[in-house]
Amino acid sequence: MERPDPSRIRDRGRIKWTAMMLPEHVAIIRDYIANDGKVKKPVLDEWDLRQLEESIGLALAQRAEIKLKYWYEGDILTRGGKITKVDTNRRRLYVEDPFDTTAYPLDCIIDISIID
Repeated sequence: MERPDPSRIRDRGRIKWTAMMLPEHVAIIRDYIANDGKVKKPVLDEWDLRQLEESIGLALAQRAEIKLKYWYEGDILTRGGKITKVDTNRRRLYVEDPFDTTAYPLDCIIDISIID
């Protein structure tokens, strides 16, 4: 029997399976893929908040380089820079990196570590 030439095989990929799926199933699968890997906003206890406050104060006083971990829309992101200002009225932390100064909400900050 003759083997088919692989260059002539034209597979339609996922298109061939969509005809067997209901629109509700497709919507659920798309929603699942969009939310895959998302994490809930961490809740910090009193000890964590005190440690965070001390780290912010020390980094601000020393103008030290920091590594900032924060929660944003289901992801935990990491940024670096120097703290320039803490706005307690608007509850924002301003961090200057080599490109820009960015304001981070204090409620979304998870951890701050000072880089030596």
